Amino acid sequence: MGSQMKCLALASLVGSVLVSPALAGNVERTCAGILTDMRTIGVQLDGCDLNSISESEFKRITDVCGSPGGIDETPPTCRLRAIVSPHRPNQYGTGFVDIVQKVLNVSKGSVR
Repeated sequence: MGSQMKCLALASLVGSVLVSPALAGNVERTCAGILTDMRTIGVQLDGCDLNSISESEFKRITDVCGSPGGIDETPPTCRLRAIVSPHRPNQYGTGFVDIVQKVLNVSKGSVR
């Protein structure tokens, strides 16, 4: 009976370690700010990395907010409600970004 309890305890421990990353999954977030396109990092909005979204979602954003680095006199200010993978180090190790997985809502306007 003791060996069965040990096996059960070990199995539950291994199971909890494997399930824990899934529980820390994606969250909903509002990203608001100036839409920027930096050649080395890619397209970002207020600490939200937009490089993983589909082309159609990116077009949806630029249709509402304008193109990053475009010819507009004012930079494109945008509010985005999205599902993100929270707080991952950026590719250069200089900070953290949230990786946008799915765009829920886009609106143009002030940051506040």
